[in-house]
Amino acid sequence: APSGLTWTPVDPIVDGPHTVEVAVRDLAGNPAQASAAFSNDTVVPTVAITSPNSGRNIGATAPNVEITYADLGSGIDLATVRVLLDGTATSGCTVSANAASCPAAGLATGAHRLAAEVRDRAGNPTSAGVGFEFIRDLAAPTIAIESPSDGAIGNAAAVLVVGTVADDSGVEIGVRVNDQPAAVTAKMASGTR
Repeated sequence: APSGLTWTPVDPIVDGPHTVEVAVRDLAGNPAQASAAFSNDTVVPTVAITSPNSGRNIGATAPNVEITYADLGSGIDLATVRVLLDGTATSGCTVSANAASCPAAGLATGAHRLAAEVRDRAGNPTSAGVGFEFIRDLAAPTIAIESPSDGAIGNAAAVLVVGTVADDSGVEIGVRVNDQPAAVTAKMASGTR
C-alpha cells in the first residue's frame, strides 16, 4: 500500500538548484530509489515603469505605457504581468521576456495613477506605481507682440518688447532681436502660460 513521506529541513533551504534523493527498502529487502531536481527562489523580481514619466506629460496623443522587469532567480512568469491604469487592467499589451508595452489610447486629460505588477515563476510578487498628469494639446500657442509695433521707428539704445502668449499646456518663451538671444522677463496671468 502506498505510504506518504514528509521531510522538513532543520535549516532553511538556500536559493538555487537542489536535488532530493529518496532510497527505500521493503521488508523483503528489495531496494528502490528515486530523485527529483528542484530550485528554491525567495528573491522578488524587479519592475520599473519607464513611460509615462511622473509629473506632466503633454502631447497630442496619450503616451504609451512602458514597463521593464527582471528576475535573477526562477524568471518572470509572463502570464502574471499586469498593468493597471486608474485601477483598471489595460488590454492590448505586448509582453516580452523583459518588457511590456500597452497603448493608452483614449486617455483623458487629467491626473492618473499607473501600477505594474509581476510575479516570478516561484510566485514572488513585486509592483511599482507612478502618478502622472496627461495634458492633450492639439493647438499651437497664441502670441501677440504689442510693442514695438510692426514697422515702428525708434531712437533708443534698447527696445522693450511687450507681448502676450497663451497655451493650454504651457510654453517656453524665447526672444531674439536681430538673430541674437535677448533676456526675457515673463509675467504670467491666470489662464495663460
